[in-house]
Amino acid sequence: MRTIVLVAALAAAPYLSAQSLPDGKGKDKVIQFCTACHGTEEFASQKLSKKDWQEVIEDMKRKGLDLKQADYDVILEYLVANFNETPAKPK
Repeated sequence: MRTIVLVAALAAAPYLSAQSLPDGKGKDKVIQFCTACHGTEEFASQKLSKKDWQEVIEDMKRKGLDLKQADYDVILEYLVANFNETPAKPK
């Protein structure tokens, strides 16, 4: 019984941590595509330029990520807006 509970908790962990991501356009796509293979800690602690995020996404595509251009664009926009080396200016 403990094994079943542990497996269920581990399976839910990436989803639960994904909910703590900043809200915004593209969050759902980041959860859908990025957390399918790893947790949010893999990218949420990084502060990268747009060019660097493009390279990260391209690397994931080389590793098998099947991503349509529209989803690519939305994910890139979300990552740059929320995890950029230069903080966004307050509105």
